[in-house]
Amino acid sequence: MSDKPKGENPFGFLYDIRRIPCMRNTLLNATGAGIALGLHSFYRHRIPMNAMLTGMKATMLVSVVTWVTCRINFHHRTKQIIEIMKSQEKLSKKQESRPPPGTAAPTSAQSEPRPP
Repeated sequence: MSDKPKGENPFGFLYDIRRIPCMRNTLLNATGAGIALGLHSFYRHRIPMNAMLTGMKATMLVSVVTWVTCRINFHHRTKQIIEIMKSQEKLSKKQESRPPPGTAAPTSAQSEPRPP
């Protein structure tokens, strides 16, 4: 019925972020952008509090944008994979209904001898 072991917590993905799709890229992009913009802000203005706030705002903004775009792409890829699987299933059913090669009766073009 289920692929999960009986003792596994259904909210285990909250504790293991590697299982959440798009989380790795989102965290890496957001962290990098926040650090870069925070350092740039500190370099320009020399006010640590403003630099920290700028870095946090950039982190939040980039994480939301990256998360949403990644999830949209993930949804489209999943839909495409499902469509491909359905078309493959239809193709395999069509091939199963066809008789194997060599067992079919010869057609009229195959039974007539060719002129020399």
